[in-house]
This record gives sequence, structure tokens and C-alpha cells, in this order.
Amino acid sequence: MPITEILLIGAIILLIIISIFDKSKQKVLTKEISLNRTYYETIILLWLPVIFLANHITFSILTFETIGLVWSNHWRAITGFSLLALLTIYFIYDLFSLVKDEKSQQKLAEQMQSLAWFMPKTKKQMFIFTIGLSVSAGICEELIFRGYILHELSEYFGVTLAVILSSALFGLCHFYQGVFNVIRTFIIGIVFCLVYLSVETLIIPIILHIVLDAYGGIASYIVRNSVKVDKCEVNENETDSLKV
Repeated sequence: MPITEILLIGAIILLIIISIFDKSKQKVLTKEISLNRTYYETIILLWLPVIFLANHITFSILTFETIGLVWSNHWRAITGFSLLALLTIYFIYDLFSLVKDEKSQQKLAEQMQSLAWFMPKTKKQMFIFTIGLSVSAGICEELIFRGYILHELSEYFGVTLAVILSSALFGLCHFYQGVFNVIRTFIIGIVFCLVYLSVETLIIPIILHIVLDAYGGIASYIVRNSVKVDKCEVNENETDSLKV
């Protein structure tokens, strides 16, 4: 095994270990650190293994095309992109509707309780979450888990088991969000794998990942600034963000 791949695997293991033992939730809730700082640290942590992946590709026979980072005019890719465009339009429409729908706001607030601590509450946090964190997660996690890991495991264990194992590792990387979200992310990981294998290009899962994360962040921001019970918390965090 080349040293570049050893470093890459080490970076991925480090990402998983840090996620498992991460104490960001407690630190954010006790205001030991700001949510902005948590976002920045997560972004840096996400890009670390991608840097090692790029380094490994530079000095090995592995290519970005091999791990799916290539576009094809095949009907599957075109169909997938068309469906993704329709889904994105629906999400945009849904966000505009959410602004005026108090019942949906309350329902979404209840659904997001387990992740409320991590979701953006101020305009600055929403910007970092949407442009920085969502884009980084979409690119980095798809390259690592659906690109590199799925490709490598498929050669040893077959596609089915590779999908399960890569999705399990993907779920573990979200351990800091709680056990429930590990299971939820594991299932989402399987969906992303199936999308990737269906359209035969990693570009669509990357965009889908970004769209889903950005939608969740913006929707949470709308809810946290609309639901009455969260007004005080939003004002407090606006004050905190000025200190960062």
C-alpha cells in the first residue's frame, strides 16, 4: 500500500474518531464555543481527507474519473439531473411557502429538536452553513464515502456490502449529532449510494447533498426566527455572533 493511501486512510479514520468523541454539542449549548467556530472547524475537518485523496490520486493509478467524478451524457445521468432540478425547484417553492405557514413551521421545529443546537439562527450563521458547510459536506463527503470508500470496498466485498459499510462509516461521521442522526445519516448514505450507482456519476449526488443540507439550514433559520418560543434564543445568538 503506497504511503499516499496510508495517509488518506489515516485522515478518514481521524475524521471518524473526532466525530465519535466530539463534544461540540455540549460546548455550544454551554456557550464555551460559538456555533460559528463549530462550523469553521467542521469545514476544515471535512476538507482534510479530500486533500489527502487528491494527493493519493496524483501519485497513484487512481483517478477522479475512477471514483465517479466525471460527467456522462448517458440517459441515466441526464434523467437524474432533470429530476434533481425539479427537486431543487420544489425545495425553493417549499421554503417560500414555509415563511407564511405557521403550522409547518411548528411541525418542522419539533422535527428538528435533536439538531436544533447545530442549526443556524442568525444571518451570518445561515450564510456559513449554506455556502461553507453545506457545499463542503456535499463535495467532501461524497468524494470520500461514495467515491473513494465505495469504490475500494466494492473491489473486496462486492457492491452490496460496500454500500452498507460505506454508509455505516458515513453515519459514524455524524456521531456528534446524536445516535438517532447516525441511523438517519446511515439510511441517507444508502440512498446517496443508490443514486450514484444509478446515474453513474458522482456529480449528481454531490449537488443533491448540497441542496439537501442547504435546504435544511435555510428551513431551520426560517423556523428559528418565526416560531415564538425561539425568539429569545435567536436574539441571544445574534449577540454571541458579534463576539466571534
